[in-house]
Amino acid sequence: MAHWPPGWPIDRIDLADDLIGFATTNPKNGRTRFCWLRLRSKSNVLFHGPDHPRFYREQADLFDSLGGIQHHVFTHAPEVSPAAALLVDRYGTRNWLAEADHKYLRTNVAEFAFETPPTRGRWIVGTKATPLPGHTPGFTGY
Repeated sequence: MAHWPPGWPIDRIDLADDLIGFATTNPKNGRTRFCWLRLRSKSNVLFHGPDHPRFYREQADLFDSLGGIQHHVFTHAPEVSPAAALLVDRYGTRNWLAEADHKYLRTNVAEFAFETPPTRGRWIVGTKATPLPGHTPGFTGY
């Protein structure tokens, strides 16, 4: 999950009819962090959502109005935080993480259930996993 400090403002960016971006910018250095919500009929996908629970509380009405979050896709293990449990508890969200990165999970999320995206073909409509090892062995682009 992208590391988003709780005091930074969150901006919503409507990029396309089926893609919403969320951004937060460090007020001191201008560095911006992003996450993405892909809207799919009955299968909305959040890509590396923030690690702070505030984001999920503030966006709950939006997520509810869109039918929830069915998939939470992580690019690598260090971005996973306990805040991911909020989506699982509220919507029954499925968490996705490359198997090669499971051993790099922090202890506070090691018991989470993760499914492994296939390395070939598509598994979520409009989404394809592309292995990009280097940052971590299982780093994946989508």
